[in-house]
Amino acid sequence: MPSRDRRIRLFIDDFLLSRREEWGICEKTYKKYRTVLSTAVDALEKAGLEVFPKNFTKKEILFLRNNVFIGNSLAHNRWQLSIVGSWLKWYDNKVLEKMRLRWPEDERINVDWLEPEEAIRVKNSAIGMEKLVIHLELNLGLRRIDMHRLTLQRIKEGSFEVLGKGICGGKYRTISWDDDTPGILNEYFTLRDKIIKDAKKKNPMVKIPDSLLIYQKGKRVGQYQLTAIDNVVPRVAKRAGIDRKITNHTLRRTCGRILYKSGNDLTAISNILGHADVKTTIRYLGLKLDDQKIAFSKKSHFLKNIETEMIRID
Repeated sequence: MPSRDRRIRLFIDDFLLSRREEWGICEKTYKKYRTVLSTAVDALEKAGLEVFPKNFTKKEILFLRNNVFIGNSLAHNRWQLSIVGSWLKWYDNKVLEKMRLRWPEDERINVDWLEPEEAIRVKNSAIGMEKLVIHLELNLGLRRIDMHRLTLQRIKEGSFEVLGKGICGGKYRTISWDDDTPGILNEYFTLRDKIIKDAKKKNPMVKIPDSLLIYQKGKRVGQYQLTAIDNVVPRVAKRAGIDRKITNHTLRRTCGRILYKSGNDLTAISNILGHADVKTTIRYLGLKLDDQKIAFSKKSHFLKNIETEMIRID
C-alpha cells in the first residue's frame, strides 16, 4: 500500500491529469496548479490539519485563506483558493462552494493614464509598425498579450477576434474596429508584405508566421515577442515628449478613460476591455479617484460661498 504522503500526491496527480484531459491545460498551467495544491497540503500537514480532499472542512479552508494564500494581490489569493476548491469538488467535497466566502474588495486605484492631449501626441509620434501597436492599445484597448496572440485568421471585416489573457490562452472576445483601423491596417499590411518579400529574396523557403505582428532578421521572419511589444511604447512616448514611465497598460487604461469621458456606457467599456465585472472597470479607470476629486471640489466651492457670505455681512 502506498505511503500516506504518496497517497496524498496521487490525489493531486489524478485530479490534474483529469483537468489536463478535460480542460486541455498546458504543462505550464499544470505545474502552477500542482504547486498551489502541494503548498496547501504541506501547510495543512505542518499545522496538524486534514490533508485528504474528501475530508476538508471549513477549518482547513479558513486556515488556507488566512495563513497560506496571503501576501499577493487579492485576485491571486482568490485564484489559489479556487484551485483548491476545484480539487475538493472533483472529490465530491463542496465545502468551499457552500461557505460562500466573502473577500475584502480590492480598492487599489489606478492612476496611470495619459491626458487626451498626451494621447494624441503619442499617436502622432508613432512610425512604421509602431502605429499599429499604439492603435491597438490606445484606440481599441487591447492588452499586449491580445496583440501577441492575434493571427491573420482572427482579423474579420470590421472586427478582431481577440484571445484574452491566460497562461495557455483565455476566452475569445470580439472587438470592433474604430474609424482609424482600416487605414492603420492597410498601411501595416503594406509594410508586412515588404518584410515577407525581402525575406523571400534571401531565403525562398522562409517560413512566415501566421501572427499579425512580424519582423525580419536576415533570412528569417519571426513573430513579435512580448518584450519587443513592450519596447514600442516608451520609445514612442519619448518621441512624443513624455518623460515619465509609460507602459502598454498606460495606453490601454487611457483608452478606457477616454471612452468613459466621451460618454460611453461602463458596461460597453467593460466588454471592450475584457473585464468580467464592471466593478473591475471602475477601479481600473480610476473613476473612484475622480469621484473623490469632484467631492473635494464641491466641498471647496461650498466653503468659499460661505466665506464670501461672511465677508459680505461683515
